Amino acid sequence: MGLESYKETGDKGGITVSVAAKIFLLDIEFAGSQVVRVAINFENTPGPSVDLAPLAAAIFQETLNPTKRKPSYSKPILPPSLAEFSENLQRLALTDKLSKTGLNCFTAITTIYESLRKIYNHEKESLGHPTALCFGSGYPQMHARRKIGLSIDYWRSRRTIPVGEDNPDVKRWRVVVEVQEIPPELSGGVEPVRLPNQWVSDEIHKPKEDNLFGDVEELAIDWLEPPHEEFPDTTGDTSHPRTPPARFSARLDPPLTLPLYDEVDPTLTASFPNHITNPGPLVSLLFPNLEVNQYTNRRVHIPGGLGEITHAYRLYSDLKPVYSRTVSEVPFSHPKDLIAAFKVLRQYALLETLLASCFSREQVQEDTNHGDGGDLEKEVMDLEAFLAEDCVVSVPLRVDIALLPERAFGIDVAFPLDGDPVHLNIIVERNGELKVMIPEGGLTGVAAGLDVRAFEKGLRASEDIPLMIEWFRRSCLGLL
Repeated sequence: MGLESYKETGDKGGITVSVAAKIFLLDIEFAGSQVVRVAINFENTPGPSVDLAPLAAAIFQETLNPTKRKPSYSKPILPPSLAEFSENLQRLALTDKLSKTGLNCFTAITTIYESLRKIYNHEKESLGHPTALCFGSGYPQMHARRKIGLSIDYWRSRRTIPVGEDNPDVKRWRVVVEVQEIPPELSGGVEPVRLPNQWVSDEIHKPKEDNLFGDVEELAIDWLEPPHEEFPDTTGDTSHPRTPPARFSARLDPPLTLPLYDEVDPTLTASFPNHITNPGPLVSLLFPNLEVNQYTNRRVHIPGGLGEITHAYRLYSDLKPVYSRTVSEVPFSHPKDLIAAFKVLRQYALLETLLASCFSREQVQEDTNHGDGGDLEKEVMDLEAFLAEDCVVSVPLRVDIALLPERAFGIDVAFPLDGDPVHLNIIVERNGELKVMIPEGGLTGVAAGLDVRAFEKGLRASEDIPLMIEWFRRSCLGLL
């Protein structure tokens, strides 16, 4: 990795291990088996890297210290895996390696952070944090949640419900911005790293060209287009300047499964490196153990710990499979490319969550009477009435799921109710926009009076199809 290390013993027997690169120096101080201090220093690095270094040092120390069994134990058990420490160190080392004379890749990344932070602060002030995170330009952070470097949260579960940032029940999707060496086979599409003072103007937003009134809803980010830099040849021959050897890349955490046809989307044209292989049907990649056309039981827990009911879900797959790939990184040339890609990533993050509520045995709905579940109860349903009548069926309620990729990305939900079939279309659009539509003849009998907007609102809040089916059933049968 181009690193050098050396060890020094202190006067009191402590040992300091130092890891040195061209730009950064990492010091790790041991007292016995414990890591008592970690410090990281950056040399000749403009921007906030130096000020943010203590946050990076704290992450290194957290990933190095052994995990204790209980607070009352004074002695730790075996040290944890060094995978996280190694991953973070490799990211730093590669950023250092790709830095050349006149190109400090650490500064290049923090310049993106400062520009995106400026946009986020503006959007947060006008829209609020959840909207800025899930529908705006994302929530940028440096050295957060055990990842060294710039990460941008772009989606979270239950996005309509206010929750604390540290709430462990909320799942978050983010990208970690890195620099990577430009592959030799790259023929174009993603440009090399640039090192501007900023990527966005001080005004941040401007009216769209086709908008005469400049309404707030019609504002666009006022991106800047910094020039491309050239650097002297590494041999010292200044008559043959070269472009930087690195490009920006956003690593998806977690990776997402996207249909192949989205490769032609302009925002993701360069996002599918050639080495990504093994496409397969969407649901097979998401849930490898799922038996297509076979019913899978899914327990629906009643809030308050008062029991559960059972549904049986089947993926109806007579239609053409939606071939997809699992994407782990998105190379990009400009932060605006990344912001545009978030609209696609949000769509499939929500789609995966909705399908997982039906098919993933690892995500069985737990007791929702804790954490943010109370707000969902107040917004969507009166749970005391929900539990007032016994509507538990003696056999599992059979629900058929079919994919409708041609409708943004739709999920057709079909099940019986009081002897009549029910069909609902859940439409997941770009940027995680969600709609519920009723196909012609989809609601008959007692289901005809369904409040579709209430169902849609509840599904946005819960992101749980089985839970909302139960609300639907009880509402239609007059049990709410």
